[in-house]
Amino acid sequence: MNKLVLIILLLFTIATNSSAQRHHQSNDIVQFFVRVEPKLYACKFETTNADYQAFLQDIKQRRPDLQYSLLPDTAKWENGKKANLKLQKKYFSAKKYANYPMVNISYEQANFYCNWLTQQYHLNPNRTFKKVIFRLPSKKEWNEAVYGLHTIDSFPWGNAYVKKPKQVKIQNGKTKFPFVKKVSAKKHIQGNTPLYHALGNVSEMVSSKGDCVGGNFASNPYYFSRDSQNEFFPSYLPCPLVGFRVFMQIMIE
Repeated sequence: MNKLVLIILLLFTIATNSSAQRHHQSNDIVQFFVRVEPKLYACKFETTNADYQAFLQDIKQRRPDLQYSLLPDTAKWENGKKANLKLQKKYFSAKKYANYPMVNISYEQANFYCNWLTQQYHLNPNRTFKKVIFRLPSKKEWNEAVYGLHTIDSFPWGNAYVKKPKQVKIQNGKTKFPFVKKVSAKKHIQGNTPLYHALGNVSEMVSSKGDCVGGNFASNPYYFSRDSQNEFFPSYLPCPLVGFRVFMQIMIE
């Protein structure tokens, strides 16, 4: 059996009494999503450090044997620069970064989080929808959410061409950054739906493993285009340039 599938099955056997559960039941999280298709919604925000910390806290209380396998790989901040060493120590844990995007996790960890969120939602007796699935979007679904269904523009600002840059180099499992810059938490709306940070904050995982979209703070604007190739092909590994946004599929209204 696939290891991830086994872990998810174990998660579904966990008892339900926890502070994280109460947090998710206090407000129906549907309010943080916008409709993309009749039965598909996109979260307005990228998953944040605070979101993931609530998840880890719940796992710690109910299945402490799993928590360490779900921690971010903060060592990926290393590149020999002082600013990155500070981020390695502070970015995931410091309160000032609570609403910054969650990074340095794997595709499997992101999917685990989505399955956990699905379970938490169904524990809420006052939920909006009877049955949903939280998951990573396909690239097509992500593009629909950001660019809309009825535009042929390559970029949100039109069809301005930007020369394709070289790919970000990853050596020995660590990203070699073109420069050091904090991940911005400034809110701005992109595309045709009110999604925050859709382009240029961190690249966002999609459902095809190893693929990501949207560009990040270190990207050339070419990677903001609808048809751009994966900046990190064939694999990005967990790194500070990649996060994820949760989509919600309505199964039973």
